[in-house]
Formats: sequence, structure tokens, C-alpha cells
Amino acid sequence: GHMRAELAELHERLAKTTVYVTHDQVEAMTLASRIVIFDKGLIQQVGTPEEVFNRPENLFVAGFIGTPTMNLLPATVRENGDLRGEGFVLQAPATARLKSNAQVVVGVRPQALRIAECDAAGMTMQVAMVEYLGTESVLVGHLDGHPNTRLSAVVPGHRTDLMHTTVPLAAEPSALTVSYTHLRAPETPEQLVCRLLLEKTKQQQPIVTQHRETSTETPPTYTPHYSIISQRPT
Repeated sequence: GHMRAELAELHERLAKTTVYVTHDQVEAMTLASRIVIFDKGLIQQVGTPEEVFNRPENLFVAGFIGTPTMNLLPATVRENGDLRGEGFVLQAPATARLKSNAQVVVGVRPQALRIAECDAAGMTMQVAMVEYLGTESVLVGHLDGHPNTRLSAVVPGHRTDLMHTTVPLAAEPSALTVSYTHLRAPETPEQLVCRLLLEKTKQQQPIVTQHRETSTETPPTYTPHYSIISQRPT
């Protein structure tokens, strides 16, 4: 923590663009204005800390950023818009455009889950362990009746009393991430450079259009690579 603060102060004082390589996501989230996330040599996402945390572009980023890691739950979109999986039912975000019977993966941050009344719960958790951290407790376990579906939740206060109990949980629809639409596939560094150049060219489009007849320069081209994640209508 002290070293991060010193690095942040140094960066602010020098006012220089800095490339900092780290395996520590806390360092990345706290020091960076933009983060490039790699996996096996491929770029998974480029964005601000807020973007990669709240709007992950693929399942790797969703499961990599955040402590504890995001809960990733396979589900089916019902006709009424609910997201139903083994052992849970959640309401889809109002902004989500989902097709009935499509297979999706629902991402729920542990911090977005709260203890609820039984009639308002979207899922029930069998708590196997409670990690007390002073101001909050991390509940670790699995969906009740589904031991292979791991689950974690962060709740306020000292809640070691919940160990080995069944706890009803709920989440606001706006806090969910649903991997249904076209998400950007991993990029090579060369593809990233081409995409950023194309975005810059688009931002300067009025100038390019004005000089198109006399300009001999060819703007960079880039074909986006996309993949549809877990959209398999039943």
C-alpha cells in the first residue's frame, strides 16, 4: 500500500505517460488510468479501471478482475425475462436485450449480493466458510443443492455466525453482467494498434473528408474480431 502511494505521487509529480507491468490487479486498478489485460499473450480488454470492472468484455476479464472473483453462473433466459439457472432465479438488467431460451452466463460480483428475506431471494447459499475482515465478512460456499456451483458473497459486519448455515441472497438487476451480446475476442498487440488507429481516424473523420480529394494517405484498416459467448438457443 505504501509503495503504491509513492508510485502514484511520483507519477503525478512527473506528469509523464508511464507503462507499468504488474501481475497485481490491485496495483493495476489503483495506479492506472487505462489498463491492458493480457492472457497467454493476447489482449483481453483495454479500458479504464471502471470499465474493466463493471463492463468486462469477456469471461476471462469478468473472472480475473475483482476480489473475491465474480460469480459466473450459467442460466437460461425465460420468456418473462428472468434468468434461471440450477438453484437460482434472477431478474435481468433492464438494459439487457435478451432472447427467450438463450443460454447465457450471469456474472454477479460478491459485493452485489445481499442477505434477503426468503420470499425476495433469488438464490440460497450453503455457507462453508466465513472470512471475517474487520468491517465485512466474505461468505464462501455453494448454491444450496448444487455443490459444484461455487459462490461467494461479501456482507457487512462480523458474520461468522452464518458458517454452516443456509443463507437467502438477492442482487439488484443493475448489478448483473450478462455475457450474451457480441463481445470482443482476444487481440494481438498488432490488432490493438490497428483498432486504436482506426478509432483515432474516425475521431478525425471531418478533417479526412475535407481533404479526401488531395490526400494520398490511406487510412489504416482493421477488421474487428468478435465472438458470441454462450448464445446457444435451445
